[in-house]
Amino acid sequence: MNKNLLPLTLGGLGIGITEFVMMGLLPDIAKDLKVTIPQAGHLISAY
Repeated sequence: MNKNLLPLTLGGLGIGITEFVMMGLLPDIAKDLKVTIPQAGHLISAY
C-alpha cells in the first residue's frame, strides 16, 4: 500500500467526523445560545 495514502485517509476521516459531530450537536448548541437552529448553523460556519 502507498504510505502516503494512510495520512490522507486519516485526515479525511478526521475532518468528516468533526463535521458530523457538529451536526449532531447543533440543536443543543441552538438551545444553549437561545437561537434558532439555522442561526446556530450560521454561527458555527462563521467560527
